[in-house]
Amino acid sequence: VTDEDKNFLPSGISTRTKKKIGVVLSPDNDMTPSPTDSLTNENRYQSKAGLKPRTIRVKSPSGREDDIEWTSEDEKELDGLSVYEQRRRKEQMLAEKKRKVAEMKRQQELAIQNRLKKQRESLAEIIDHSSELLNGEEQDRERDLRKLDNDREGLTDEEYQERRKKLFAERTRVLKAAYDRKMDRLKRQTGISDGGRIDGEKAAELEAQIRAEEELLLSMMNPEEREDYIRARNEERARQRLLAERERMKREEELQTALAETKRMAAIRAAEIMAKELQKRSNNSMYAELKDLVTEQKVSRAFTYSYFSLLQFLASSNPNPAN
Repeated sequence: VTDEDKNFLPSGISTRTKKKIGVVLSPDNDMTPSPTDSLTNENRYQSKAGLKPRTIRVKSPSGREDDIEWTSEDEKELDGLSVYEQRRRKEQMLAEKKRKVAEMKRQQELAIQNRLKKQRESLAEIIDHSSELLNGEEQDRERDLRKLDNDREGLTDEEYQERRKKLFAERTRVLKAAYDRKMDRLKRQTGISDGGRIDGEKAAELEAQIRAEEELLLSMMNPEEREDYIRARNEERARQRLLAERERMKREEELQTALAETKRMAAIRAAEIMAKELQKRSNNSMYAELKDLVTEQKVSRAFTYSYFSLLQFLASSNPNPAN
């Protein structure tokens, strides 16, 4: 490499044209700062030579760094331009790319905010709906509990605990019924049928809503009710798992039965084809022998008929083809 070659950057711009780092030389020798100075000479060379897009960091006037995708196609747009025109054009392209990146981030943030807003509205609606449903039931329960406390002196401990347990069981039933109605409504809103499955972001969102509603349901219960509900929930989940396992085993058994039947029918069909093939070969052999007897031995037709009738009789009386 000669000294003259060392005076040139990989992008083809002479080092003598750069008076100062971070400054662009305009046609009227005006020196203005450029936001593209974060692009090193090595990066410019790689962007021309490489085919894959790469991410570069460009610092804005406010000091914030933005990730901009710069490709070899962008670098080709600068070919044939002067140094000043390349700088100006690159500034325009980076500004447009920054605007698109900012707009994309804004749209993503807006979508997240809208989704969170809908979740908050749905949760607020669930709370209001639950309060309306349980308001009258809660008042009745409080009234029954107060009446039970007033009548406790005339009751034994066993009777008191039995009545109290029934009141709590009734309240749990009301809460569970309200929860089931909300689950049905939520499934209808999301378009999920019974036994249906969803995947991806929609499944995660639905699972979060179900957890929130179940937490709300548990918060309305006292410790005894929560314990009974959790025990019943675990028993129901175990029952569902058992049913699913039985259904899976039933499907596997049906599949094995169908496979065995298919093999049996295939074996029968193969035996029929083989029998037809053997019969065809036997007929061909008998026909060839008949021609030989008629043409060479000069036997009569009556003898030929009697001879082959005897062969057929012997073949039918002995089922073993080998004999």
